[in-house]
Amino acid sequence: MCIAFWSPKNQLGYRLILASNRDEFLNRPSLPANWHSFEPIDQSLLPVSASAALEATSQSSNNDGLNTQKFAHEIISGRDSIAGGTWLGIDKQTGKFGFLTNVAHPRDHIVPDKEESDSRISKNMNGYNLVIGQIGKNENEQDRIAFFCNRNPEGIDDEFGGIINHDLEGHNQGTSESTLVYGFSNGIAHRAPIWPKVTQGRYLMEDCLRKIQMNANSLPVDPADVETELFNLLSTTDDSTEDLPCNILIRPHHRLRTPGASASIETWYATRTQTIVLVSLTTPTRITFVERDAFQIQHSNSPGDELGKPVWMGDDCSCWRRFEFQLPS
Repeated sequence: MCIAFWSPKNQLGYRLILASNRDEFLNRPSLPANWHSFEPIDQSLLPVSASAALEATSQSSNNDGLNTQKFAHEIISGRDSIAGGTWLGIDKQTGKFGFLTNVAHPRDHIVPDKEESDSRISKNMNGYNLVIGQIGKNENEQDRIAFFCNRNPEGIDDEFGGIINHDLEGHNQGTSESTLVYGFSNGIAHRAPIWPKVTQGRYLMEDCLRKIQMNANSLPVDPADVETELFNLLSTTDDSTEDLPCNILIRPHHRLRTPGASASIETWYATRTQTIVLVSLTTPTRITFVERDAFQIQHSNSPGDELGKPVWMGDDCSCWRRFEFQLPS
């Protein structure tokens, strides 16, 4: 379960603003955001947690779980260490980007396939919502962004098995040209019923963008204010319910594969990482990519405490990864 909100409407001096949560089993091996080219992951060197991965990376470039030889590291993203793919990534040379949410089961390896222009799409895949696009490299080059869902029958060309793109600027989507913010989670995007947290998150993001603009009072917007407001939005949760469609931030709980199954350290599930992407209107285009840990499992060696304890890491700035770069002109 994941969620993403974005505005491609030239708000606050940015041509694209994106905020996303990744919800996942907390003990599933993952690598924190870093530069890579989807090279094979050396499982024998894989750290057990995101914090361990950061420590390993700082200690030795040969001990970060990646086979780094013969690859140009041009993509920024976190990675799922089992499937090898990602849920949100950007290519710093081409400006191509993609992000996804699953409809039925995790599809962490879909985005790299798209970034490499692999057009093989199958109806037999698990359901997913996918946004792909390319950021303009200067003020004269328009951004391109499109949406696809393999559970939407209008999104599959039955005869050729190709993709029919859906324009996120309102065409063929039943959305208004005045829409400031778009969003999707784990339902089929743009099809009723829309999950409550998607509706809530779009409203909250529109509201926070307007407030930031008003508070700036014609002065340049402070990027720190934008990041703070968006992280607060991504951390919105309703303490009165654990219903996943109602909560933008998923609090830790045991997600059991089958009814009656026993809870274990492997069944802890929650929001794992939160990511913000800001793309400037300047020439050349500058991109800020910020990822922070949300919940992590605190392991314990105490007898009888084999389940571990999920802890909130969002306020610990040492668990933030910031990358700033500009696209080639």
